[in-house]
Amino acid sequence: MNPGEHRLYRAGKTPGLFPNRAGLSGEAAQEALRAGLLEEARAEVRGKSTVQWVRATPQGIQFLQEKESPLSALNDLRELLKNASDALPPWAAGLGEKVDSLCRQLQEEAADWTKQLDSMGQRVEEALRRADLAKSRKPAAGLGASMLAYLDRRGTLPVEAACTLSELFSAVQEASPALSIKAFHEELLRLRDGQAIQLIPFSGSLGDLPEPEYALPEGSTTYWQVTR
Repeated sequence: MNPGEHRLYRAGKTPGLFPNRAGLSGEAAQEALRAGLLEEARAEVRGKSTVQWVRATPQGIQFLQEKESPLSALNDLRELLKNASDALPPWAAGLGEKVDSLCRQLQEEAADWTKQLDSMGQRVEEALRRADLAKSRKPAAGLGASMLAYLDRRGTLPVEAACTLSELFSAVQEASPALSIKAFHEELLRLRDGQAIQLIPFSGSLGDLPEPEYALPEGSTTYWQVTR
């Protein structure tokens, strides 16, 4: 298993650790999570579905090494040689030492490979982060540009509170009279995912939420304010 995050389930041509959620595949995935071999790294909400991303735990890596690593077979051979030393000819002692040496060599090489993979993973993550930042700096068009322009103008005023979604909707609706709340919410999420804005959740009781029709629900979170 490569280090880092992986999709828990495959979707179409997008790879995942398990083929699907149904049947034995889904049961195996859930058992791996319950047993602590995998841990959830994050979840992406895409419409009505949620994509789970997981990473292998130290326990899971150890389990994989015990099941697939040549170290397991070598360790078994070493124990066999130790237990049967009295019945084997004198050269068995030398063979046991060679097996011990080979085990140590494999462990050192495995540690070196792990170090290199971790370093490579960090470089990939950094490259992706820079790519995301570069993408977020591209100028938005249409509705997104209107939103960002209003937030930038508002940022020059002595306003203490963050901009509410109802305020932003009213501001951009002047230039787009046919704007729907659904389209407004979709553009907010696009700008948020591009790191152009930050959405702020409503911290109080939802029953106290003013003008709830403008609020943006996402999973268990309800966003009510936005800032640059």
